[in-house]
Amino acid sequence: MSGRFSTGVVRAARSTLSCGIVGALLAVPGTAGADHLPAWLEPRLASVPDVGDAHAVYLLRERRLVSRAHGATSVRERGAVRVLDPSGSRWAAASVSYCRGTDALRSFRAWVVKSPGDVEQLGEHDATDVSVGGPLTLESDVRARVLAARDAPPGTVFAWESEIDQDPLLAQWEWSFTQELPVARSRFVLVLPEGFVADAHAWPADSIRVRREGSDLVWERRDVPARTVEPLQSGTYAAREWLAVSAHTTQSGLSVGREFESWHAVAAWSADLAAHQIETTPELRERALQLARGLENPMERAAAIGRFVQGLNYVAVELGLGRGEGYRPRAAAEVLRAGYGDCKDKANLMRALLAIVGQEAWLVPVFSSDRERVREPWPSPLQFNHCIIAIRAPEAFRSGPILESSPLGRVFLFDPTDPATAFGDLPRDEQGSLALIADAVRGDLVRLPTLPAEANQVTRNVRVALRDDGGLDGRLEELCQGQAEAVQYAAYARGAAAYQRGLESWIAASLGPTKVDSVAVLARPESGTIEVRAHFTTPAFAQRVGEAMMTFRPALLTPRDQEMPEDSTRRTPIALPGTAMHESVEISLPAGWTVDELPPKISLRSDVYTVEAECTNASDRIVFRRSWHTQPCVLPADRYPDVHPFFAALARSGQAPVVLVQRVR
Repeated sequence: MSGRFSTGVVRAARSTLSCGIVGALLAVPGTAGADHLPAWLEPRLASVPDVGDAHAVYLLRERRLVSRAHGATSVRERGAVRVLDPSGSRWAAASVSYCRGTDALRSFRAWVVKSPGDVEQLGEHDATDVSVGGPLTLESDVRARVLAARDAPPGTVFAWESEIDQDPLLAQWEWSFTQELPVARSRFVLVLPEGFVADAHAWPADSIRVRREGSDLVWERRDVPARTVEPLQSGTYAAREWLAVSAHTTQSGLSVGREFESWHAVAAWSADLAAHQIETTPELRERALQLARGLENPMERAAAIGRFVQGLNYVAVELGLGRGEGYRPRAAAEVLRAGYGDCKDKANLMRALLAIVGQEAWLVPVFSSDRERVREPWPSPLQFNHCIIAIRAPEAFRSGPILESSPLGRVFLFDPTDPATAFGDLPRDEQGSLALIADAVRGDLVRLPTLPAEANQVTRNVRVALRDDGGLDGRLEELCQGQAEAVQYAAYARGAAAYQRGLESWIAASLGPTKVDSVAVLARPESGTIEVRAHFTTPAFAQRVGEAMMTFRPALLTPRDQEMPEDSTRRTPIALPGTAMHESVEISLPAGWTVDELPPKISLRSDVYTVEAECTNASDRIVFRRSWHTQPCVLPADRYPDVHPFFAALARSGQAPVVLVQRVR
């Protein structure tokens, strides 16, 4: 997913390790010498926390914000990381991001401490200034300064400190205590002027308490484990400790940034930003009528307009972020004329075109890539990074991602940024997540629909001829729909040759060295299906055991895009995708061979899954049929023992062998 609601969510300047930025900058020169170390750093140099097999550890991560009524917010951040082994040297770097036009970077320096007598200080003249915008960003106000150690052998402590003044757009901040590395001490400090109070939320609930240190409000955690990464996670937020803070004034006339008392207030603010961005022009009207021509059904018109908008290039222009432009779409006429836009631009263009043909639609900010990210107790636009659209759905229209009881009635959800997801489908990481319908009167937070397993279906038929030498000649036919189609369509869109190589690699991973001789792909994005046909040869698949025995697995191909947890324990929730898989394998036996042993039948059912597998002998051939079905759901970690048997059964069905013997002639 390339669409992003706004890099304006990076409004809080941060000075932190950013390996994606600094990976190529580790040779930045520094100023040698035994420089004076700051007082906050010296006590931490002797600290070597016990963090198991981690490559590095944060000794300190701290952010201190001092807010002033009607003035800039001062943000000071400091941290230190200890390198524990050669692989940890990549963490000896730091970056501080800032927004041109509204932020002023006051200072940024770092220290590389290899021993008490070997200290190197890095300053502004050692920093590299880089754009934070990605490859699909045409221009961005967000920049970053980077400082990195030239050399950081095990034992090195890399420390940094930055100070930046911001003109805050929002009176809201967040802080993640959990990082990719373990953290010995993590602190978020907030100083508010007279007449303001802080409203804080922590996750897990009640895990982080506030305390006062003079005028400072301090939230602190010690010995925070590294972020847990497990298969079938819904995202990273369910596995992290993090804090969200809002400032609210108790006196009229004071402000440290925009305040939100409710999700309705966020929805109204978002709607107001976009209110004048759909004004009709002759070009917009002409294009809308052209796309809708001859289509009487309103959802057919919406589908035609949606496919057109999806076809526009994704390009982001991230200017004016400090003034809220990161949340405001560009005018629809401008996006149509340019032929490109980011996610909110494309959603807004679709909204404008639909309005011309008489259909109501609303922008819907959402968080892509993590359905657990948005937390209801904290009304904030900072929780979104993407934008889709909600369309008024006629009562007669019954299929697809429909929200039956939204604040605006019955609506249909569509992502006009994702070119691989068909009209009638919704990206998997958006399904079931909390999102905001932006409307000035009735807008509010809603839970997006989750599509049933049958909407994400794969039907696979494999026909092979087993040769006497153990080789295979085979044909694959596969029909994918829903998100299974989206994955294959995205891969095929990168080019037919690359797709064939990927297909060959997948088959080879299951069968051994394989040559795919031909591939035919029939993509029907308008219906959300893709059909793949391929012919392949494998010179050595079945194993010969002596002169008269041969053995092989009848489940020829491993499940594609199916994560298979193997651990017996679980720390984070399990996000089961809704999947329906039907597989049939027919294996013609070579002359003179007969079946001696077949795998046992497998049948397993629960409230969230089924798996069935059976292998039968039909004269001169073996037929293997397997199917599995998982209900889309997120289960707590303590339910892992309930679903682990599903993955074990699925793995077992793929490994059980067939044994053939050669008939005596």
